[in-house]
Amino acid sequence: MIGSFLLACLGLAILMWSSDMFVGWCREIAIRLNISPMVIGLTIIAFGTSFPELVVSLQSALMGSGGLAIGNIVGSNIANTLLILGIAAVIQPIVVRRQNFMRDMLVWSVATLAFVGLAFTGSFDWTAGVIFLTGLIVYLGFLFRSDRAKLEVAAIEQAEVEAVVSSKVMHPLRMTALPIALVIGIAMGAHLAVDNSILLARELGVSEAVIGVTFLAIGTSLPELATAIACIRKSDSQMLVGNIIGSNIFNILAVIGATALVTPIAVPPHMLVVDFPVLACVTIAGLFFLRTNWQLSRREGYACLFGYTAYIAVVGTSIL
Repeated sequence: MIGSFLLACLGLAILMWSSDMFVGWCREIAIRLNISPMVIGLTIIAFGTSFPELVVSLQSALMGSGGLAIGNIVGSNIANTLLILGIAAVIQPIVVRRQNFMRDMLVWSVATLAFVGLAFTGSFDWTAGVIFLTGLIVYLGFLFRSDRAKLEVAAIEQAEVEAVVSSKVMHPLRMTALPIALVIGIAMGAHLAVDNSILLARELGVSEAVIGVTFLAIGTSLPELATAIACIRKSDSQMLVGNIIGSNIFNILAVIGATALVTPIAVPPHMLVVDFPVLACVTIAGLFFLRTNWQLSRREGYACLFGYTAYIAVVGTSIL
């Protein structure tokens, strides 16, 4: 029991350090390439922090546990929205830029509705995989094109910072090997934390059902939490919001898309009764909270945390 606890703590330490370094690297790249922090959060960081979900979902689906793969994504997106955003807002209110909100929240909402709608067909097959992956490619192309156009029109303000950073030549190893190593560190840290938390829970006598609903979903969302805290420390709310929204989009379009393309995933009927409707409601709630005064306040952060606690309590009680 002590060994599992220590390994879980080690995983969390690796995860937090890797995420903090990854955010710093992404901010530097954003300045060098003249890309906004919001877009970096929506793409590079979102993919990096969604990597554990991709690994877990692919492994689960290939082993015939399609329900676990889908539950991982549904649970992770609910955790990202209620738990991660809730914790971040309680620490520090999150300000949202209206133009970014209108574009990316719309994509998040459409992707979630498509995910929920296709779930009621009973399974996700290669057709759903093609639809999701095509949507991801179109979204990313539009994202970079529109962001580049905006920056070219209004580029002045951080000129001195950009001049200092751009004048320093980035070593090729730092440019390529560092982000790969950090993403691997994020994935390894998350899996160390999740696997040993599960072992610890079993040693304490917690049921398998509760482990699946809580530890797996929360565990694969740990990179988002670590990255969110790193963004708060660097006072970069745009990258924080971009990471959460982008991670939710990647979880659906990339993770479910790639997994469904590899092997069909059957949807457990009981998830259509509770989990998918909750996911739809959580997305609508996230949209509403971020829309009010274009920020997520501490009060709304507490509401998110209360909602997540209620969700875990209801689902945990129903499956015990």
